[in-house]
Amino acid sequence: MLGIDRLGFWANQYGFGAPTRIDLPGKCRASCPRTSGRKTPRRSDLPRRGLPRGHRQGYDAVTPIQLINAYSALANGGKLYRPQIVRDVYAADGTLVKGFKPELIHKMGLPQSVLQTMRQAARTVVTIRHTYNLVDMPIRIAGKTGTAEFGVRDAQGRLPFHDWGVFFVPKDPYNGSFDEPDSELVVLVFANDARTIGNTSTEVAKYYLQLHYGIKQDYRLPQLLRRGNFYGD
Repeated sequence: MLGIDRLGFWANQYGFGAPTRIDLPGKCRASCPRTSGRKTPRRSDLPRRGLPRGHRQGYDAVTPIQLINAYSALANGGKLYRPQIVRDVYAADGTLVKGFKPELIHKMGLPQSVLQTMRQAARTVVTIRHTYNLVDMPIRIAGKTGTAEFGVRDAQGRLPFHDWGVFFVPKDPYNGSFDEPDSELVVLVFANDARTIGNTSTEVAKYYLQLHYGIKQDYRLPQLLRRGNFYGD
């Protein structure tokens, strides 16, 4: 009932299927298929393909920058900004040559209550321990992990896979709430050809957040980084 075109429309609102305009060479728009404008639907447009697209699998391609930009828009209340690597340019004598201000690309036209519900859902992913012990850390974290299959199937018919994870925290990481769009930090981890029994991205994110916030206790679970198969040995 939702349909591929509606999924595609909202994916576009988050910046998928379009260049991010980041100040780096070799930019890629990736893809976000829709049926609109086609005389003959492709196999990837069949109704049964819509469900995998609902959780960003199937005939889609996304760059890490696009994904972190989309989560940033979720965390900040629906504002899609141009990613900027260079903040300021200075001359050799230290004087400011040029400064860069945040550039708004697009503002999503939907109720804040929808984004609030989605942020709370991202927090629930952590509190139900889908991300193992990430919820035990002293800071409040929301986010989502995922895998992306590629390559050639093994003898059991399983494909190798990359690990993904995107996480964000409220402005006050210790006492803040995901009700408000005040996040100032989004972290994305991509582990190429991970093929571990746990999600590698979660373990990397834990380590980064521990260092970033000066958390002394180590919450990493190195046993989850053992090579195997995420879906069972």
